[in-house]
Amino acid sequence: ITKNLGQALEQSRYCDRDCLLWINAICINQNHKIERGQQVQLMGTVYARASCVLI
Repeated sequence: ITKNLGQALEQSRYCDRDCLLWINAICINQNHKIERGQQVQLMGTVYARASCVLI
């Protein structure tokens, strides 16, 4: 994982409530072009339905 992602994950440990994380770098197979393309098309919906988005 990237340094920035590692830092974000460390900070999420201090959240005072349960939270679900969707991390595209982990959840999308970056080496599979078809899957990556399909998932990228869904990212707008994922972000729109999220209660909190960190970029």
